[in-house]
Amino acid sequence: MEAKAREEKVAAERQESQDSMSQESRRFEDEETDLLVLEIKPYWQTLPKDSRNYIRRFLYKALTV
Repeated sequence: MEAKAREEKVAAERQESQDSMSQESRRFEDEETDLLVLEIKPYWQTLPKDSRNYIRRFLYKALTV
């Protein structure tokens, strides 16, 4: 009985640590993305429209797979 309670407690702690780690990694990815957008934005408008569409489609496919 006590062993089962301990196992449940350990499993809950593991889940909490995984949740907090995934939140931190998401926050880090968001910060990286924001910095990347700030770097690219001035150059983005100088590209021809068909090039921007091609890049957009490429990134969408790459990120959704």
